[in-house]
Amino acid sequence: MASEMTVHNFRFNLDKSRIPLLVGKGGKNLFIKVIKASIDEFKTLKEPTHQEKIDMVKNGDIMIKNLRIEIKHNDDVAEPFTYATWSDVKVLEQANILLIHIIKKKITECAESVDKYVETKDMHKSKKPEARKYKQVFNFRMNLGKDGGEDVQIGQFIGNGGETINEFKKKIAKEMNVEKVYINIDDFDNDTFMYRVIGNVISAEDDLMFKISYIGGNRDDILKVEKMLIDFVNENCDNDSGSDSDNDSDNDSDNDSDKDNDSDKDES
Repeated sequence: MASEMTVHNFRFNLDKSRIPLLVGKGGKNLFIKVIKASIDEFKTLKEPTHQEKIDMVKNGDIMIKNLRIEIKHNDDVAEPFTYATWSDVKVLEQANILLIHIIKKKITECAESVDKYVETKDMHKSKKPEARKYKQVFNFRMNLGKDGGEDVQIGQFIGNGGETINEFKKKIAKEMNVEKVYINIDDFDNDTFMYRVIGNVISAEDDLMFKISYIGGNRDDILKVEKMLIDFVNENCDNDSGSDSDNDSDNDSDNDSDKDNDSDKDES
């Protein structure tokens, strides 16, 4: 009478929804990562008690056939669980105990791999893709004609070694939360089109073109950028006019002093 083969049930942690991932299409993943991997590792074992049987499998004297593992899920209990079930390999006899240990290890590793794969995939899904940033370009035409008999020069806005204009770039980048700010200042060119006029006086000879561009933001930024540009221009024009005013004041003082001296001479 043939002896009945022992059936093994191994409970392990894996959500029911992830069982198809462990098994794979047509059972391919289960076969490669559990069944075949278990047989291959069995051949490498060094175990005195069952070494003869191990060597026979290794040398091809006996074949491990019909090792069939099923992955199931028990929903008929208070706490449902996933488990694997398989029967002993008849030709291994007592050496089955070694194969059982390997199969359990491979199933556990495979389940952990599936969990890690799903968690990584979910993590990437939860990350919102970065909104694409577009380049914004604003052209402003501004009249900076003669003021008090002296022309406003482009160099006033550039500063020593670009210091003034670079500070303005940093301010735009910070307040508008944008990057790669570029500013170009040039005399007005009649061939230029698509620009926004600042102020009411238009003179082809005295007007300057301010081109401001950056990466990020949106077209609605134009009014905010315009306000920042007006403040920047006024600030740098005022600095120069302020120094001129100081010079004029000094000259007036010198003239008054000369008049006082002449008056003293007359009295004497």
